[in-house]
Amino acid sequence: MLAQFKLRFTQSTRKKIEAKLRQAYGSQNLRLVKRISALLQLGQGGSVAQVAETLALGEQTIRDYLHAFLKRGIASFRYKASQGRRSKLTPRQRQQLKSWIKAGPLKAGYECGCWSALMVQDLIAKRFNVSYHPIM
Repeated sequence: MLAQFKLRFTQSTRKKIEAKLRQAYGSQNLRLVKRISALLQLGQGGSVAQVAETLALGEQTIRDYLHAFLKRGIASFRYKASQGRRSKLTPRQRQQLKSWIKAGPLKAGYECGCWSALMVQDLIAKRFNVSYHPIM
C-alpha cells in the first residue's frame, strides 16, 4: 500500500510555483501548466485521482510529477529538450537541400511551382538515396 500524506507549501514556495505557472501560461506551455496545476491542486488537498480526472491525465503521471517535485523542487519544472532521431543527411547534404528548396521546385525538375512534403521526400530520395517517411 502506498503511503498517503498531505502536501503543503510554504507561502514562499507557493508564490514561486504560482510565478512559474504564470510564466507557463505566458509561453503557452500546456504541458507545464498542467504539471504545475497538478501540484497546486495536490497542495490544496486534492487527491491524485481527483487531480488526474480534472486535468485529464493519468494517475501515474500525477504521482510522477509529485515525486519529481519532492526530489528536485521547482527545478522539476524544467524539461530537457528532446534529442530526437539523428538526421539521415549529413550537414553538407542538408545545406545542399536547403539551397535546392530555396531555388524552388521548378529548378529541381518538378512541374509544380510550390513545394509539398511529398516532393521534398522525393527530392531527398532521388538526390541522396535516403528514404524519409512521415511516420518513421
